[in-house]
Amino acid sequence: MTDKPLVVLSKPRYNGDKGYMMNNRICAAFSEGLGGKTVYPEEAGNSIVTYGILRGTGEAIKRAENFWYIDHGYMKRSDPSGSLNGYFRITKNSLWHSGKGEYPTDRLKKVVSHLEKRRRGRNIILAPPSKYMREFLDLHDWEEKTIEEIKKYSDRPVLISTKENNRMNEVVEDAWVVITDHSNSAIDALIKGVPIIMTNPARSYGKIKDIENPEFDRIPLLSALSYNQWTLEDMRSGKAWEELKK
Repeated sequence: MTDKPLVVLSKPRYNGDKGYMMNNRICAAFSEGLGGKTVYPEEAGNSIVTYGILRGTGEAIKRAENFWYIDHGYMKRSDPSGSLNGYFRITKNSLWHSGKGEYPTDRLKKVVSHLEKRRRGRNIILAPPSKYMREFLDLHDWEEKTIEEIKKYSDRPVLISTKENNRMNEVVEDAWVVITDHSNSAIDALIKGVPIIMTNPARSYGKIKDIENPEFDRIPLLSALSYNQWTLEDMRSGKAWEELKK
């Protein structure tokens, strides 16, 4: 039996901080299903559950020996500005599931109604980490190093899509491959038929050296990820925790 971790609530940065309210709502649901105790970051111990890396939770994660991390789901993810009726990923001692392992396809079929055919566009699309993840994971030179590595193996045009310029829906139409450290934009691209490369060791997929012949065996990866995300109701009912303990 896994001991119950403490559920860590974030602290608001300003009045009406929506991220703070979202953290507290999600953590409250998980705590209810866990039958556990909620604390603030300064009270966090060696075994914790929390949502996100901001407002003190990131520091609590770095201090913990074991942590369960909650964030946006891989597919059919919850809209943070809406009713939170989609999916959230939950992983132990990592910010993402590796995508490895053998899983049935039933949950994948539930969250993805249609997988588009393989695209063979012209451009390499780079999706750099967000500024917060860049700082948290010390990825300040990821973009420059990745472009340098790409140039060793391909002379295709490289286009940049960030959260700020929000170009992914536009540029994915003529994409050969999408490269990111860890972003879920890669999962969206894979569903749209674009091969992907993820460079983070925790969710490594594909290799830049194979960029002209990228991997596209997507069903095992997507099936694994679909089995490692849960709804708010799954958390509240205890289903998420029961499956995570296994």
